[in-house]
Amino acid sequence: MIIGIDARSLEWQRGAVARFTFELLKRWNKKEDSSKYVLFFQNKIPEDLDFLGQNFEFHLLKGPQILKSRRILSEQFLLPQAIKKTKCEVFLATTYSAPIFTSCPIILCMWDITFTTYGNHYAFFQRLVLSVFARI
Repeated sequence: MIIGIDARSLEWQRGAVARFTFELLKRWNKKEDSSKYVLFFQNKIPEDLDFLGQNFEFHLLKGPQILKSRRILSEQFLLPQAIKKTKCEVFLATTYSAPIFTSCPIILCMWDITFTTYGNHYAFFQRLVLSVFARI
């Protein structure tokens, strides 16, 4: 099975989502299975992932800088193309939202809904994007 993983959070400051993703990769790295894991990155591949085995593949999203510079734009326009190109059979979306149109089923990680209950902790645009795309 080819499992795609949104690993873009590993490029940013390592908050809760990135820590979860990193720990998940460490655990899956120890599993002995025939699955292939395709990790998708937006702008750079972190250097601290060199411990991952041969069944892990790193994929840097390709496209115009205007799309690569915004998380939601790269997610909606560049990520679906990359998922299709790498023939993923399932996609793990780790950061509250996922591409609306993909070529495979999606598992969406929804850690909390504080963007709806404590909206004042989020910038307006961030709250709007999370609310809209999480519902879809």
